[in-house]
Amino acid sequence: MVLNGGGYDPFMSEAAEGADGKVIDAVAVSGLPGAEEAAETQEHDHDHEHDDHDHGDFNEHVWYDVSAMKNLTHAISEDLGSIDEQHRQDYHDRAQAYEQKLDELSSDLKGIGASGRTYLATEPVPDRLLDAAGMKNETPEAFSSAVEAESDVPAATLNEVHRIIDGGSLDLLAFNPQTETAQTRQLRSAAESARVPVVDFTETLPEGRDYLSWMRGNIENLRKALA
Repeated sequence: MVLNGGGYDPFMSEAAEGADGKVIDAVAVSGLPGAEEAAETQEHDHDHEHDDHDHGDFNEHVWYDVSAMKNLTHAISEDLGSIDEQHRQDYHDRAQAYEQKLDELSSDLKGIGASGRTYLATEPVPDRLLDAAGMKNETPEAFSSAVEAESDVPAATLNEVHRIIDGGSLDLLAFNPQTETAQTRQLRSAAESARVPVVDFTETLPEGRDYLSWMRGNIENLRKALA
């Protein structure tokens, strides 16, 4: 079983307790700064039946970090090899081949030439991908905090976001259509009126896609938006 971890899916920790096989926490094996502490937080919250989804400062959307996915691939292959030792080398070879494809994603991302370009996100879902592209996050912290807490964005913060959109220097609005609200729809309309490119980034794997095609699509959409 593979779970996200980092406070994103505490219900999976409960489900994992009844699992017969191995359990891999994507955050815990990601190798990202702060990941170990975030993984421990999810375990602590589960033990104490917390359900407030307070993730702290760690961005738990590790699927948008290619380096984290390389570490996850390695962890999966190692666990499979320990379970099925007869085919350990096969798992290792397939993992290496997959990691090469992940490296290609990183190359494609850098090839966009987005370094220094600015973005605002309705939710920090794609932040790791956009940061890896060299983009600068202009999203006010108060805005991200309110969205993550599933509460209304304060009026002053919303006005600040509108000023950023209308300021003429923003290059992209990253939009999560799966958690849109009246406020985020308003921001999308404002961005479209200001001719700021809008790119949708989903929180979960779209139907009919695998991970590689999902990320390739995100990178291609980003490239077109910034062209």
